[in-house]
Amino acid sequence: MVKKSDISHKEREIFRQAMVNIKPIQTREYPSYNSFKGLEKNIKQPIDTEQLPAPISESPRKYVYDNIGYFYITGLQNKVLHNLYNGRFKTDMSIDLHGYRLHEAEAAMRNCLQKAKLYQYRLVKVIHGKGTKNGQRYGRIKSWLLKWLPEQPNVLAWVPATSRDGGEGAGYLLLKRAR
Repeated sequence: MVKKSDISHKEREIFRQAMVNIKPIQTREYPSYNSFKGLEKNIKQPIDTEQLPAPISESPRKYVYDNIGYFYITGLQNKVLHNLYNGRFKTDMSIDLHGYRLHEAEAAMRNCLQKAKLYQYRLVKVIHGKGTKNGQRYGRIKSWLLKWLPEQPNVLAWVPATSRDGGEGAGYLLLKRAR
């Protein structure tokens, strides 16, 4: 920034002569509300649910699905989802489903959800492993989890775990508060 004392008298005169015909703006017109119509916030659109495994039965609750294998109930605060996705919450319990068959994984998850409800846990880390994909997008257990979890009444969200907690082979499960 140039100080006033650094500008010579001659330079000030040149500036004043250049600004002789310049007039200040008299009105303060702002764009009307109508000029903003049609502009919408950049809202993340849900993916085509055909890419995900079909739910076993239609859930009355609405979920938003995304490309990277997560879902959340509509109305969940963005800050909560952001913190969950970035692994900023402390996990209350974890369950390891490595090597389980689907019927074993289901029994273990039902037991886990009952225990979480009993002890009022909110965040569960589920380690499912990357699995053998056999040409599918996800392994068998993760595909099953993405179908089964939205049907559970106390599930709010599922996001992949951060790399320090297992990355693609694990996920965070956010549950409702027990009342």
